[in-house]
Amino acid sequence: MMKKLIQAGGVSAILLTAGTMAPAQEVRLFSTDGLVDFTGTLEDFDGDMYALRTSMGLINVPAGEVTCVGDACPSVNEVTSTFTITGAPSIQRFVMPELLDGYSLEVDTDISRGNAASGALLFELLSFEGDLVADVELTESSAADAFADLASGAASLGITTRRITDREAAALTGRDRAALDNLDLEHLIGLDGLVAVIGSGVEIESLTMDQMTEILVGSVTNWNEVGGPDLPISAFTRELGSDVRSMVDLMLMEPRNAVVGANVIGVDSNEGLLSAVDTFPNSIGIASISALGDVSGVAVPDACGVPISPSDFSVRTGAYPLSAPVFMYEAPGQLSVHGRGLVEFARSAQGQQVISRTGYIDLSTKPAPDAPAPVAGSVPATAERLTTAFTLDTGGRLDKRDEIEVQNLAQYIRSGRANGAQVTLVGLAETSSEAVQAARLVLNQLFARNPDVEQQLSVGFGLEGVTLAQSNVCLEQVGATPARVQVWVHPFES
Repeated sequence: MMKKLIQAGGVSAILLTAGTMAPAQEVRLFSTDGLVDFTGTLEDFDGDMYALRTSMGLINVPAGEVTCVGDACPSVNEVTSTFTITGAPSIQRFVMPELLDGYSLEVDTDISRGNAASGALLFELLSFEGDLVADVELTESSAADAFADLASGAASLGITTRRITDREAAALTGRDRAALDNLDLEHLIGLDGLVAVIGSGVEIESLTMDQMTEILVGSVTNWNEVGGPDLPISAFTRELGSDVRSMVDLMLMEPRNAVVGANVIGVDSNEGLLSAVDTFPNSIGIASISALGDVSGVAVPDACGVPISPSDFSVRTGAYPLSAPVFMYEAPGQLSVHGRGLVEFARSAQGQQVISRTGYIDLSTKPAPDAPAPVAGSVPATAERLTTAFTLDTGGRLDKRDEIEVQNLAQYIRSGRANGAQVTLVGLAETSSEAVQAARLVLNQLFARNPDVEQQLSVGFGLEGVTLAQSNVCLEQVGATPARVQVWVHPFES
């Protein structure tokens, strides 16, 4: 029996060219982090656990935690995976079906859509012979309920537009937040955010977060109180339980000890909300970026008072104050073969394209045509900024988002789009020397994690440092991240 290891769109799987799993043949089970590495005879595999006979006796290893190598390894499509995904309603309705459809193409299965007995969406991945390969149920819930379902084992994957709290992380892992990273249970798969859409009868360029909150509370009822015309305000947002309403509470209400007032009308769809704003010229609608399409939202001043318009670039770089992450969380030890494959697909280039098509903002590196001019002459006027950006904490460490950005930048360079160009990392910090040090740290991480990138002879790499004062960035805007790093690209001849 022959097997081959394939890499398709970021999804790794062991496939057999023929036959089924052969009993009592030697295989190796290992994890990429080096924590698991066993060799023995494969006694059984039920889709979730490998039963491996080793010198230590019979051990059971979760399939989602390891890669299987050996002629006896089962095909990814020879066993049935059954799992539940819970979380953000809009993502469950519009994003996950598209991701499942894309994943089914990657693993060569058909896909059918129906409803479970509970009424939840149910997707079945089927072999071309009609055999069930994966049974995936999508249930809608709040972030708090999603984390509770993961902790109880009621769900294998959770989708949220906020990060897990320390208490929820402890309930999920039995330890602390650090265990999330050690077990690799947290995955950033995209970006969203809140926007204010204004009716045609109101001319206003920006609203602060305090002003939005006051409108939603009902303490501001006329546009002339926030610099607009003398018109009463009609306020709309999404209904209770929606992703948008959760983001409104998290980013606007809770930090100001406020609650949405009875004056705000809840609308049960993105289309309905945008239609309401279009119908009432004196209205405001608080929507999500993923719902906008071609509709524009008003600018929101950042911590320095600079108005930032919502855009692909401002959200990717974290400049827009009401940006929000989209996370995928795993239940420890719960993930089946196809659950693991779906996570890897969501993080792959193909999966990120799917996320972008659904209206959410993907994480891939690309040029930013609407980026501001190069800072303080640190790069040529012809330079183009990339959407990749880094924030370093006081210890000079990269967070999970930065680690993703490092790998995305590496992939951008590997793709050939930077051939014949200089890639310059521009650090921003209180002093020029600290700024250069921050840029050098990121470049070192890029090379250490991707040695092949350093060998790209058709690409040049440079370092520059700019003070916060030179770049018109105030300390309040930087906050707890005293150093930032931008990435600029320009042809060698410039």
